[in-house]
Amino acid sequence: GVILNLRFNKFAKTKIFITPQSENGFMIMLFGGLFFCLIGIFANLLFLAFSLFWTILLFYVICYHRKKKIDLEDNSFHKKYYAEATDQIEARYVLTPSFMERLRNLETVFDSKNITCMIDGTYITFAINTKHDLFEIGDINVSMTDSRQVRRFYDEVTAICNIIDHFKFNERIGL
Repeated sequence: GVILNLRFNKFAKTKIFITPQSENGFMIMLFGGLFFCLIGIFANLLFLAFSLFWTILLFYVICYHRKKKIDLEDNSFHKKYYAEATDQIEARYVLTPSFMERLRNLETVFDSKNITCMIDGTYITFAINTKHDLFEIGDINVSMTDSRQVRRFYDEVTAICNIIDHFKFNERIGL
């Protein structure tokens, strides 16, 4: 996959998280904490105390610093993605219909169904999970004289640069 951290052309005071609808961070933390506690019971008391500390800390962070779900007007986006932020009004200002459409287009470009996005201040971070090994020029099964490998690498770098143009991060829109 690819993780991109780019400068965003809008300033957001709130942190906005966009994850696929199938991922639920609360359940992952819950089962992870219970798993560590189970290991701690069988390992030793020191590890159990360590596991309980981190499990309680994670529950505190999840329960008391939870961001609010954003209900957006785009139903197709809402079915695929879960969006949350601390400020609903500012999140709606940032998550415009054109932004949501462009985020859905990334699925097609990278052949991925798992795209996570975080907007924090003047930066936006994309985590794109793909089935392909990106940015690898060499392959043991293909001759190094085969120009298709270099072309594929070039296309992958170009796709990253096209994200900047696609989301219009290089334009100052003054909003």
